[in-house]
Amino acid sequence: MKHYSIYYAPLLSFYSKSFYRDVGMRHKGIAVFYLLLIVAAFTIVPMLKLKEAVSLFKKTEFSYYVEQMPVITITQGKLSIDEPVPYVIRDLKSDRPVVIIDTSGGITSLQGKEARVLITQKSIFFRQSATKTESYNFDGIKSLTVDREKMYEWMNLADRWLAIAAFPFAALFLFGTTLIQVLLYGVIGLFFARIAKVQLDSRALLRLAVISITPALIIDAYINFRGIVIPYWPLLTYLIDLGYLYFAINANAAPSRPSAGVDAPPPLAGG
Repeated sequence: MKHYSIYYAPLLSFYSKSFYRDVGMRHKGIAVFYLLLIVAAFTIVPMLKLKEAVSLFKKTEFSYYVEQMPVITITQGKLSIDEPVPYVIRDLKSDRPVVIIDTSGGITSLQGKEARVLITQKSIFFRQSATKTESYNFDGIKSLTVDREKMYEWMNLADRWLAIAAFPFAALFLFGTTLIQVLLYGVIGLFFARIAKVQLDSRALLRLAVISITPALIIDAYINFRGIVIPYWPLLTYLIDLGYLYFAINANAAPSRPSAGVDAPPPLAGG
């Protein structure tokens, strides 16, 4: 049997039965380190997209909203602005309200409002959906002043560092969700192994599950980078994963041997 390093998986996982056989029979453990590496590598693509989106917002729309911003001051958990209230910041394209600032107590919720954000004297409210709103209060803020200059400073920091700062958290989150997916595939692998009449222990099934998700991860990274939209793509990735999982398990089936006296080849002449 030919031996392969597991790090050939990004190429060989697409087609090589002998690679899957080597992973199933010879390799040890459940390939957690490989999974962490490949997930981290493919987290780079959404982080690049995030950096691109932040930079584009900074160049196109950010200044429009910042120039509408009043000077905001928070003292001992209470917010005030240097403009009459209620104060409205409007959308660039539709001219609809995006942010309402009202420290008078006249507006206390986003119910019945078009705006997505409401800032009151003591709290800020974000509309997450038609039925869900999150709020945070200013109790922990003793002294803070936010003006346009500071907003530009924060935007420059976000443009430079947000994607880098978000990378480890995004990678760990994706690793956790992918690990759960692999564990589920390991259970499904037991069923596939029974169909294919293959004897593999749980560690081997988990290793094969880790490798079998590699093709879909690579394809997903490519289409996201290129901005390609494929209908029902998340569902298709699961089908691709399961197809490769069965391919991987079936590759570990023992080669069939001819029965003596029935299908055995005739002896060579002179032998």
